[in-house]
Amino acid sequence: MNIQTPQGLALDNTLAQEPDAHVKVDELLNRISRRILQSLDLENTLSVTAAEVRDFLGVDRIKIYKFAPNGDGQVVAEALDGDRLPSLLGLNFPADDIPAHARELFMSAKMRSIVNVDTGKIGQGCVYNPGTSIEIPEDIRFRPLDPCHQEYLTAMGVKASLVVPIPDGNRAWGLLVGHHSESWTVSETRLRGVQMVVDQLAVAIAQANLWQAAQEKAQREAITHQISQQLHSITAMDLQAALVTTVEKLNACGGRLFLNRTALETYLNNPTTAVNAPSPLDALEVITVGTQPTTPTGQRFTEMEQSNAWQNFFQQIQEPSWATINIYTVPQLRNIQATFRATAIRGLLVVPLQLEQQRFGYLTLFRDEIATETLWAGEFNPDERQVQPRLSFEVWKESIHGQCHPWTTSDRQLIEALAEEFASGIQQHHLYHLSQLVNASLEEQIQDRTAKLQAALTKLSQTHLQLTQAEKMSSLGQLITGVCHEIHNPINFIAGNLSHAQHYFDDVFNLLSFYQQIAPAEMAAAMATEQESVDLDFIAEDFPSLIASMQTGIDRIQTVVRSLLQFSHHEQSELKAIDLHSSLDSILLILHYRTKPKSDTPGITIEKFYGDLPLVDCYGGQFNQVLINILNNAIQAIEARWQGSTDPQLGRIDITTTVIELENQPPQVAIKIEDNGCGMPEKVRSHIFEPFFTTKTSGQGTGLGLSISHQIITEQHHGLLTCRSILGQGTAVTIQIPIRQRPTMI
Repeated sequence: MNIQTPQGLALDNTLAQEPDAHVKVDELLNRISRRILQSLDLENTLSVTAAEVRDFLGVDRIKIYKFAPNGDGQVVAEALDGDRLPSLLGLNFPADDIPAHARELFMSAKMRSIVNVDTGKIGQGCVYNPGTSIEIPEDIRFRPLDPCHQEYLTAMGVKASLVVPIPDGNRAWGLLVGHHSESWTVSETRLRGVQMVVDQLAVAIAQANLWQAAQEKAQREAITHQISQQLHSITAMDLQAALVTTVEKLNACGGRLFLNRTALETYLNNPTTAVNAPSPLDALEVITVGTQPTTPTGQRFTEMEQSNAWQNFFQQIQEPSWATINIYTVPQLRNIQATFRATAIRGLLVVPLQLEQQRFGYLTLFRDEIATETLWAGEFNPDERQVQPRLSFEVWKESIHGQCHPWTTSDRQLIEALAEEFASGIQQHHLYHLSQLVNASLEEQIQDRTAKLQAALTKLSQTHLQLTQAEKMSSLGQLITGVCHEIHNPINFIAGNLSHAQHYFDDVFNLLSFYQQIAPAEMAAAMATEQESVDLDFIAEDFPSLIASMQTGIDRIQTVVRSLLQFSHHEQSELKAIDLHSSLDSILLILHYRTKPKSDTPGITIEKFYGDLPLVDCYGGQFNQVLINILNNAIQAIEARWQGSTDPQLGRIDITTTVIELENQPPQVAIKIEDNGCGMPEKVRSHIFEPFFTTKTSGQGTGLGLSISHQIITEQHHGLLTCRSILGQGTAVTIQIPIRQRPTMI
C-alpha cells in the first residue's frame, strides 16, 4: 500500500513497532467469522463487531452507521471506551451531514478516509476502481481537511477518525466509523484488518438479508392464511375481525373497508355490465378500525371514497396498490385532505377491491405522523460534545416532519395479497347469502338445486384453499432451492480450499522446522522464546483438528442442502418411479429440528423399520406433501401430550415400510407411521379426513392437511389412507398405494 503521510498525521506503516499485528488481525477475523456463522442476528453481530474493532484499534468509539434509502442514517451499533466520548447509539442524522461527493465515493469507489483534526488533514483511499469495480493498488493521499468537517468533528470532541464504507451489493449499506479524542496512529496492517472486517460484515448483511426475505415471506403467508380463515367461512364472514388483524399486522393506526354493494351485485348477476355511477347510500358499507378521517360539514360526499377526487385519482392508478407517506403532498387529493385535519394521519396505503375489471370497493390503511420527540436515543446528555449531534438530530427531525413511517415493499405485497382474500371472501359470502335467500323462499321447489349450489360453494372454497396450499408449497420449494444454491456455492468454495489450507500449513511448519534445525545458536534461542510465546506446539497439534471440525460442519451443511433440494425438486409433480425411503429420510432431516431434545422436553426418537421396497410410481411433490403432513401431525400429537406434564416422556415415532401382496390385486407398498402422542377419541378420528375439520387452534392448521392428503392418496395414487388411534396412547396412520400407477390428471 502506497501511503503519503505528512508529519504528525494518524497513519503509520512501520510494522517493526507492532510485529504481532498480523496475528491480531487473524484472531479478530476468526472471532468475527465465527460470530457470523453462529448467528443470523444481525443486530447482535454488529454490536459484537463494533466492540471487537474498538478493542482492536484502541480508539474511544466505534460506531456502525446505516444509510436509509433517502440518504439519512442511524447509528445502529456502538462500542465506547468508558465516557471518553458520549454515546450516539440510536441517533438519526440527516443526509446533509455527509457531503454529496463523499457519499458518491462511498457508494461507487468504496472510499475510506483517515482524519487528523489537529493537523487538518484527511487521507482517502479506494480499494476498487469506481469505473471497473476491479481492485487496484491502494494509494492513500492526504489533503487539507474541509473547515466545516474539521469544525464538526472538533465540536464532537473528536481529534482523529477512520471511516470505512460497508458495501451491500452495488450500494453502500453504511459506514464503520472510528473516533478518538486524542491524536491517534494506525498501522497499515491494522487498517487492512479493519477493511477485512468490513468485508466480513458485508457477508453477514447479505446473509441476514436472505434470512429476512425468507422470514418476511413466511410471515406474509401466515398472516394471509389467518385472515383467509376469518373470511372464507361459508356461513359467517367476520370482516371486522379480518380488518382488525390487517391493521395490527401492518402497524397501522387505523383502516377502513369501503364496499359498493350495487356494483358487486350487478357484476355477479351479469359480469359484462360495469357500474361506475354513484350508488344509493343504503348500498354502501363502510367498516372501520382505529383512527378515521372525518368529513367536514358542507361536503357533497359522506365518505371520502365517494368524492370525485378520489374516484378520478384511482381510475388512473394502474398498479395493484398505491401508497403515500404524506397525504398533504398529493395535489390530486386536495379535496379530501380536509377530512384528515383533525387527525395525526399522514400515510395512506390503498388497494382497490375488484373482480376482474369491476371495482366494488377499497381497502385503506392509515399511519400517523412520526412522533419525532420520542426518537432521541436515551435521555438528554448535557455534554457539550453532544451539541453537534443534537443539532443534526433536529435537522433530521425537521426533514421527516409531517411524514409517516414508509410503507415497505413487503407491506405492499402483503396488503395486495390480503385484498385478494377480502375480494374473494366477500364474493363467496355474497353468493352464499343469495343462495340462502332463494332457499328460504323456494325450499320445497328447488331443494335439490340448493343442495347442488351448497356443494358447489363448498367445492369452490376447498379448491381455493387447495390452490393456495399448492402455491405455498411451490413458493416454498422455489425459496428453498434459491437459498440452497446460495449456500451451496460458498460451501463448495470453502470445502475445496480446506485441503489446500492444510497443505499450506504443513509446508509452513516443515519450513519452520528446517529453519530451527539450521539456525545458529543465538537465533535458535530467540526462536524458541518466540515459539513459546505463541504456543507453536499447541497450534501444530490443534490446527488439523480445527480443519477436521470445519470439514465436518461443511459435510453436515451439504447433507442438509441436498435433502432440501431433493424435497423441493420441481419435476416431482410428474409421475415417475421414486425411492420412498430416500423421500422419507429427506423429510426427517428437514424436521430434525422439531425432534431434538430441548430444555423442557426430552425430544423424539425416530425408529425406522424399512422393508425391501422397489421404486414406486408416484407424483413426488404431492406424495412428499402427504408424508410431511402426517409426520408433522405426529410430532404435534407428541408435543400436545407433553403440554401440562411435569415429567414429559420421551417421544417416539415408528416408520415401517413393507410390500403387500393381495389376491387378485397388483402388488402394493404400505407405509405405517405410528406415534406415542396424545391420541384421539373415535368421534374425532372419524372426521379427520373431512375438509375444514380441525382440532388445532388458529394459526396451527386449516383442517385441509389430512383432507388433501386423503385426496392425493385415494384419487391420484388409487390407494388407501387409514388411521387408528387410542386416546392417551397414540395414533397410527397407514398409506397403501400400488407399486405401478396409471397416469392421472392432477
